[in-house]
Amino acid sequence: MSEVLDDVLRNLDRTARAPLQQTERQRALQHALGWGLAAALQHWKPQAPEAPEMDRLRDWMRERIVSKELLHLVHPRADSQLDVRRLQEEMEASGLGAKHLGQPDTESLLRELTVGFYRGIEEQPALHEVVPLAPLRHVAERLGAQLTAPSKSLFR
Repeated sequence: MSEVLDDVLRNLDRTARAPLQQTERQRALQHALGWGLAAALQHWKPQAPEAPEMDRLRDWMRERIVSKELLHLVHPRADSQLDVRRLQEEMEASGLGAKHLGQPDTESLLRELTVGFYRGIEEQPALHEVVPLAPLRHVAERLGAQLTAPSKSLFR
């Protein structure tokens, strides 16, 4: 996850990136991104422990276009939204599809990733000052998520 996060943070200007590069916040962001992936992949049943889809998923997330889109999660603004069509095209170009990963479509995969990331941010007080929840919540809602009060996490 650290490689993916590094790729995403490279898309920020120096001023915006600095508060997110503190060690404690980087660990918290990695944790939140892990929650997002766990939520997105919760229905995936790999055929083998070292499934090639996992490598393809990591490679997809490290693509420049994808890391720029994931910036909408790490550094959300009021008008942030993920470009589902563009992310789907990149996913297909990498040899992946949402159905390979246990989701009915790309939008569902991205919604689960975003909601899981949002819930992960909720659980990380070190990030509350630098990753605003309201715009992140709007990104999730634009994908069709129904967010209410803080969750009782799947991961407890």
